[in-house]
Amino acid sequence: MADTTAPALTEARLQQECGNWLNKHHRYAYQLFWHTPNGEARDRITGARLKAMHAKAGVPDCFLACPQHDPAGQVLAHGLFIEFKTATGSLSAHQKTMMAALTQAGFRVEVVRTVEEFQALLTAYLA
Repeated sequence: MADTTAPALTEARLQQECGNWLNKHHRYAYQLFWHTPNGEARDRITGARLKAMHAKAGVPDCFLACPQHDPAGQVLAHGLFIEFKTATGSLSAHQKTMMAALTQAGFRVEVVRTVEEFQALLTAYLA
């Protein structure tokens, strides 16, 4: 019998599918959602230029520049940072430190491993 399970998504593909879903179902939020190109391999010259431009290690993959409010209108989070990871991916020390600092600063920070997790997170966050 053939294996019908889908192959695991890469982080890049997971992020693409999640962004596509957000664009289709929450276009207004999609306009305020972007990727921070921080983790890809770079040559020395590009790496030095980005460092000079204040690129930081550990910054999550995406940001939604939209505050989250409770039913009474009180701000719960200034915005949402999302780190995409595969099922077996782990956070680096830089990521853990940055995520703690962002949380302390009033942002919500989440790790997403599946499209379904992303959909549930964004549906609840934007409610």
